[in-house]
Amino acid sequence: MPEYDIAIVGAGPGGYVAAIRAAQLGLRPALIERDALGGLCLNWGCIPSKSLLHAAGVVRAIRDGATIGITYEHLHLDLGRAVDRSREVVATLSDGIRVLLGQHRVEVIRGTARLRSPTSLVVTPGERVVEASHVIVATGARPRALPGVRPDGARVITSREALALREAPASLVVIGGGAVGVEFAYLFRAYGTESPSSSSCPICFPARTRRWAASSSARSRSRESPCAPTRASRASAWSTTESPSRSSAARSCARSGR
Repeated sequence: MPEYDIAIVGAGPGGYVAAIRAAQLGLRPALIERDALGGLCLNWGCIPSKSLLHAAGVVRAIRDGATIGITYEHLHLDLGRAVDRSREVVATLSDGIRVLLGQHRVEVIRGTARLRSPTSLVVTPGERVVEASHVIVATGARPRALPGVRPDGARVITSREALALREAPASLVVIGGGAVGVEFAYLFRAYGTESPSSSSCPICFPARTRRWAASSSARSRSRESPCAPTRASRASAWSTTESPSRSSAARSCARSGR
């Protein structure tokens, strides 16, 4: 008989939640993790980046303070302290996950797992064999290296190293215009970093984000003037579905004969 009902590889948001839920349902779960509890999202992704974005927002608010009568002299920005604060937030939340797993009696096995069979894993170091009736692989993601652009941790870095930088670089090029890339551009720009590519990237966001932005803009304009043709309403062609607000406005115009 297997030692566990379910073995889960990866203690990120998918893995640790599945382990807790399995325990709540009366199963015997094992959670295998080689790094910190919480996975990439909590430790080197969503959580620390949002902490740093908050700091960047405060910096930008201070810089623009003159517009509301707030002035300063000799402003000193300490990115290192903001990074320390982000790590404190991460440590608090990761410890909270540890407590939750303990409360639900989830066994946490430290190490790297590899599948030996559909119901058997080997965890190193130690070559421990873990037998389970079911296995969930929740190993998350990692930065992808591009051909000819190999991260070296110094000049060419990934998001993980960027979250630990204690001084803003003089200049920076961000490869990738999705949510992660835009967040880093915003963060380091707030701390004084120049971005040579910032003005030469008219279409920074992925297509889905462009469609959402265009649709939101169209809805906003339609509330102001339902029947007036605007650039925003024409831009809603990016959306794969008709904006509900725009559709309602069109019906209103048809009824009024405009």
